[in-house]
Amino acid sequence: MKIFDRFRNENIGDKLERIAMDGVGKFPIFILPTIKNCFQKNIIPANAIDSIAQDINLVPED
Repeated sequence: MKIFDRFRNENIGDKLERIAMDGVGKFPIFILPTIKNCFQKNIIPANAIDSIAQDINLVPED
C-alpha cells in the first residue's frame, strides 16, 4: 500500500512516467545485484531474468 499512497500524494513529484524511463539504465543498479545475490544462493532469479527479457523484447529493431 505504501507505493500506492506515494503515487496518490500530489506533493511528491515522482510520477510513474519518470520512474519507468530508462529501464535498461536501472538494471545495473537494481536488477543485477538481485541476480548476483540469487546466484550466490543457488537460486534462479526467474522474475529478474524475465524483467530483462521483457525489456529486450520491447526494444525496436532497426
